[in-house]
Amino acid sequence: MSLLAIDLRASIRLVAIKHPQLRAYGYKLADIPDNDDNKLDEPKDEFVEQVQRAREWLEGLPKTARFNRRATSYGYKHEAERWLRASRSGRQNCYISNGALIVAALISGFKVKRSAGFDSPNAYLNIGVRRTKPPAPAPVTEPNRRPMLRPLPLPVRS
Repeated sequence: MSLLAIDLRASIRLVAIKHPQLRAYGYKLADIPDNDDNKLDEPKDEFVEQVQRAREWLEGLPKTARFNRRATSYGYKHEAERWLRASRSGRQNCYISNGALIVAALISGFKVKRSAGFDSPNAYLNIGVRRTKPPAPAPVTEPNRRPMLRPLPLPVRS
């Protein structure tokens, strides 16, 4: 296990202490029984990886003074997964749980507020409206061939 994973695991545990209602699926719902898979006090390896993937996406996003109520953590989770698929072609696992995105936002310094009172697992975040583009694609390599870069689309001038 890398030092980054150990630090991230410790950060997840701190978030679990500060936000006791937060679970792997998002904020705790009254009708879902608690089990060890949902709790964050001893995060599983897969959850730690999901938080790291979500942090990659959050890295380039601006923070605003107010919560963005046009989207919730659940929508952002899907946007992050699409971004990962586009930016990391060939990446096997791009899944991010709702709770992993919320935890990553808290660790990354975003503000988080549970949406719709106490009957929703989702949260509002102070993410700016602008979206980041995925980083340039990684070079494609084939045996005995030089790396090739995928062509970028040409900008449209008006």
